[in-house]
Amino acid sequence: MSFKESECKEIVTLYNKNQITTEITKGPIVGGKKIIILEKSDKSNTRINVKWDIRVKGLIGLFTIIVKKHIFKGTEEALNRITYKVREEKT
Repeated sequence: MSFKESECKEIVTLYNKNQITTEITKGPIVGGKKIIILEKSDKSNTRINVKWDIRVKGLIGLFTIIVKKHIFKGTEEALNRITYKVREEKT
């Protein structure tokens, strides 16, 4: 995530091939994100769950709802692109 002339520091942890967490420790946004990949045992379907838990700091905090909507929309669009690409490769 970027805001004009701001610096962001994140700690990314890969727990196993099915879970990634990102802890945002510095910048205009603090908090984190958890990504969990759920596969069916027969590997016929995969579900990706993304959970954001963030807080916007400073003056930008006045626009928290707008910032969160923007981030969530970007996440949804990214997941849709992943879905499209996987389906495209299966055909």
